[in-house]
Amino acid sequence: MRKKLIFWISAFVLALTVGLTLYFLKKKPIAEPESALIIESEIIPSSEGTFGYIVSIDGNPYIVQKNIPGIQGNTGFKSEKDAMKVSELVIEKIKRGELPPTVSIKELEMLKINLSPEK
Repeated sequence: MRKKLIFWISAFVLALTVGLTLYFLKKKPIAEPESALIIESEIIPSSEGTFGYIVSIDGNPYIVQKNIPGIQGNTGFKSEKDAMKVSELVIEKIKRGELPPTVSIKELEMLKINLSPEK
C-alpha cells in the first residue's frame, strides 16, 4: 500500500512539473527572427591594391574579411565585384543560419571569383 502511494505521488509531481514547464515555455516571448536583422556588406581596400569586405549585423561589424576565404595565404580579391559576390553569399548563409558562414573553393569557382595569383 505504501509503495503504491509513493508511486502515485511521484507520478503526480512529475506530471505537475512537466505541465508547469510547458506552460511557462509557451509564455516565453518569441525571439526576434533572423530576417528582422539588418545584414549588409561593405567593400574595403586590402593589401597590394586588392579588396575585402565587412559584413555588419544591425550596424555592428560581424565579419571583416581582407582576404579570399577558403584559400591559403593572404590574397585579397582582385576586384570589388568579386568581393561583393562573396559577401552576398556570406549574407545568404547567415540568413539561413549557417554559422560560421564558411566559403569553399567550389563555391568561389561557381561564383567565378578570380583566384589567379596575378592581378
